[in-house]
Amino acid sequence: MKHHILLLENDPQLVTDLKSVFASYHLQVTAVSTIKEAQKIVIEQEYKLVIVDRIVDDGDGLDFVSYLRDWYPGIHILCLSSKGQVNERIRGFSKGADDYLPKPFATQELLLRVQSLLKKQKVSDAPCWELHNLRFYPENGMVIKGEYRTVLRRKENQLLLFLLRHKGQVVTRKMIIDSLWPGDQELPLESTLDVYIRRLRLKLKTPDMITTFRGYGYMIATY
Repeated sequence: MKHHILLLENDPQLVTDLKSVFASYHLQVTAVSTIKEAQKIVIEQEYKLVIVDRIVDDGDGLDFVSYLRDWYPGIHILCLSSKGQVNERIRGFSKGADDYLPKPFATQELLLRVQSLLKKQKVSDAPCWELHNLRFYPENGMVIKGEYRTVLRRKENQLLLFLLRHKGQVVTRKMIIDSLWPGDQELPLESTLDVYIRRLRLKLKTPDMITTFRGYGYMIATY
């Protein structure tokens, strides 16, 4: 079985070289040169790993890293960049990269890092919550119900996990906000939480799973 890798890189020669190297290790690579292309193609194919160059045709690859962490928290991300200073590597990790390899790099080192990321925990081995015929994997935000699969965004993931940790209990709006937005200078509007609850209900395909206690809070029932 081949692993699918998405490569965001605008150096044609490097793309050719990496495709050749990865192919010999049964790794299938799709290469794009812009963040816009990457955002479009990641929707069309399930990727285990994304390799991101910092300097691409339409901006800083870290913008794509942030996008991936928000929308696809289960994807492993490796940054490649000539911006190899300590502060730049720290930026990469703070944006959500799993690994960061400065250019120029040794091909063997890149392969070892790629193989290490690909071996990381699969969804079937990850901690799982089961409720209402749903399986929820908070580590990567995946929700499975029969043949249906979806991946929650970061705040949706945090919200569902918080509700599940208090299943059978009514949690107040303040409790949720304090947990999901700790220490924020600008707290979300009341309507913001309603939007997240509505999105969560739609993605869970189980509208009555989350009960609203108007003016007070929410609860996930245990039955």
